[in-house]
Amino acid sequence: MDTGHSCCFQYRCGCHWKCVCVYLVKEKAFECRWGINMKESHHSHVRFRNIVKFIVTPLLFCAIAASLIIVVANPIIKPYTDLFQVTFLQKPPTFSGGISNIYQNNGQSELTKSSMKSPNDMPIQGQQIGTLTIQSAKIDTPVIYGDDTQNLKKGACIYVGSGLPGQRRTILISGHVDTVFSSLKSVKTGDLIKIKTTYGDYEYQVTGQKSAKDTDSKAINLLKKEENLVLYTCDRSSNVVGLTSQRYYVYAKYVSGKQISSAG
Repeated sequence: MDTGHSCCFQYRCGCHWKCVCVYLVKEKAFECRWGINMKESHHSHVRFRNIVKFIVTPLLFCAIAASLIIVVANPIIKPYTDLFQVTFLQKPPTFSGGISNIYQNNGQSELTKSSMKSPNDMPIQGQQIGTLTIQSAKIDTPVIYGDDTQNLKKGACIYVGSGLPGQRRTILISGHVDTVFSSLKSVKTGDLIKIKTTYGDYEYQVTGQKSAKDTDSKAINLLKKEENLVLYTCDRSSNVVGLTSQRYYVYAKYVSGKQISSAG
């Protein structure tokens, strides 16, 4: 008897041959097994889609949302973390954004002093051209040419777009409120400011003070044709810790010191 394609006709089962009934049963069993396999495959696919839909996708969106919150909220919460460092920690605070750790030299090389012989000479950025002293405010700090982040860690800095002592121009000097200019607000009108350079000593007398935004173009006049001195630092009148857009200015007029000729 061939069980593949031929059937035995020796026995009858009702109106059909018995072998025919056996063939149909086998075919039905094959169809049932194929249907079960298809259903199992479909259920596995559905389970995979549900895992992606209800677990992986929400986790991905949470990660993206958390990243956005950190980026947006960092400028708001950073001052409070800095305040925590100042209040509770033993180590000096580390401020981000280029002015980090202004209390330490961080292994930087010692200051190189300028060899300028007259106001006509020009120093190299990063060189110390002298010292600035305000006795009434107990300020005594190196004066460095160039006001970048690294130089501001070392002392008070002259803006390279302004003049030098003796050049008959506006001299703009900045310093950190946390370090060299921490007592700048105690300077009063009439106080004397002394700058000792490698080519001579200069003296200026305070004429006024002002608090203004860092975008206030009227706070500084670099085009004056007479020598004057402007000192400035961050203004934290509201006790804000960290970055602030407010600046505190001290203005002073020239009193004495060797100047270049008016024609030069």
